[in-house]
Amino acid sequence: MAEEAPGGAAPAPEAAPAEQEAPAEQPAPEAPSEQSAAEAPTEQEAPSGDAAQGEPEPEGDAAPPPAEAGTEGEPAERKATPEEDAPSEFREAVHAQEPPVAPGEAMRGVADELDKAGERVTATTEEGTRAWAETGQDWRGAPADEAGRRAAGLAEDGRAAGELATSVADAARASAGYADQARAADEELLTQGEGDWRLARALLPEGEREVAETQVTASTAEATRRNHAAAQANIRQAWEGIGDPVHQAAGNLTEAQHALERAGQEDPVASLPAPPSDEDLLRDYQVEDDWLPPIRAGGHTFTWSEALASLEGGDPARHLLMEDTASKAPLQVFPDPDGEEGPLGGRGGTGNNHRDAFRHAYWNALMTNAFGEQSAARVGTGHERRPDEPGQDPMFEARAEAMDMYNNQIGRQLAESLGPDVSDQVLRGAIERAVREGKLVVFNGDYSRLVPSGGAEDFPVPG
Repeated sequence: MAEEAPGGAAPAPEAAPAEQEAPAEQPAPEAPSEQSAAEAPTEQEAPSGDAAQGEPEPEGDAAPPPAEAGTEGEPAERKATPEEDAPSEFREAVHAQEPPVAPGEAMRGVADELDKAGERVTATTEEGTRAWAETGQDWRGAPADEAGRRAAGLAEDGRAAGELATSVADAARASAGYADQARAADEELLTQGEGDWRLARALLPEGEREVAETQVTASTAEATRRNHAAAQANIRQAWEGIGDPVHQAAGNLTEAQHALERAGQEDPVASLPAPPSDEDLLRDYQVEDDWLPPIRAGGHTFTWSEALASLEGGDPARHLLMEDTASKAPLQVFPDPDGEEGPLGGRGGTGNNHRDAFRHAYWNALMTNAFGEQSAARVGTGHERRPDEPGQDPMFEARAEAMDMYNNQIGRQLAESLGPDVSDQVLRGAIERAVREGKLVVFNGDYSRLVPSGGAEDFPVPG
């Protein structure tokens, strides 16, 4: 079509001279000029019936093709790309050394949900108190007195829960504010460093240029790192004095493993202990449910404990990204040997098998390297404080919880043994070995017991 448009424009100038040569009279030169002006639009309008030919011709005659192409975006992007490539490359290099702080919107969303939950708890408590007051007027005696004491205790706990929810929401909003302040300060540092980096690239000779670029990148990353540390200190201060809603600490889950010798340890996987028995797992790896329903925000579901622990870490968005990464990895590490049509809950599923064991260990290992073992333990343990599925066998739920709790612990332990600077490839390889060598736990074939991973009682592991 592009070739036809110029071809259609060519006859127009030929027709004009032909009309000028035919009449030799004096008005003739004026006539062609009028005709050319009139005929040009008529010729342009005639092909305009063809959407492809008519539109290009007037644009070509008016000579604005580059301007029109610019409006389409392609040339404009191409012109801007050389200027934008350099800063984006610089920022990516800085973020590789010090990841950016997540925006505060996610924390504000959690704060809003906490406010709503606190209002519901307070309203329910007051309704219960009024109902008890009305009932107590017609109920006397020792049983009534005992019930009254218990009702008063529950009401006090309910009011405390509502106040706690409000305090937590306030701390979450303060954390969001500190996160946004850190992002604004980062932008100033990046803008300044970006200018220096581009000057070095433009003015310095080869050799000196690379050294200067590296120095500017490192100094900017260090400045943002200090900025992030200050923001995290402010966030921790915002949480001081706020009660912990978790009734049962999870420290006993990792206590035995902290004695593992790390000095000179060349094979942390081989040093892992054999998993406990099914009975010991059921006894030692249980955690109480949260005392309020889970929070749903941003397409995710959190327990209160999990949300609070993520907020205290200062970057809840990274926790979510790590969880998504850990959810995809086991499908690559342990593919179904029969393809995607494997039996549900077995080779084709991701729950309570080798894939699930890998996912939990890997997620906790990633969090340990990013936020430390204690923060990872709080998030991982908080994740397990969800209520049981309605109608599900209580023993199955107890074993599923024990499996996740134990595998979470082993993931954190492996991360600590390998160190925070370990590559992702090495970390994933170590966790895969732990799964294959029976260091994690899974359900057996009929879901009646927890057994060491890698055995014949679970789906076959590819060699």
